[in-house]
Amino acid sequence: MPMTVGLYRKLEEVEPQLRGFFAILEEIEQQREETVTKNEFNELREVVKELAEAQKQTENRLGRLEAVVADLAEAQKADAA
Repeated sequence: MPMTVGLYRKLEEVEPQLRGFFAILEEIEQQREETVTKNEFNELREVVKELAEAQKQTENRLGRLEAVVADLAEAQKADAA
């Protein structure tokens, strides 16, 4: 939360102990803003799961493609002979 000049001036008038308390509150607020919520984490987990499945399918397709290319190479060798 950005501080306005007016707010800053009012905080200068506050007792030092209370200023320390406000600093703690500000730190808590910053930590909370940087914290990942359980919902966000679950969404990330689902996306990673989907990516892993897509990777698995890609690897399977690549394996089939390698087999077809190998068969074609064998067929070309046989035709050349």
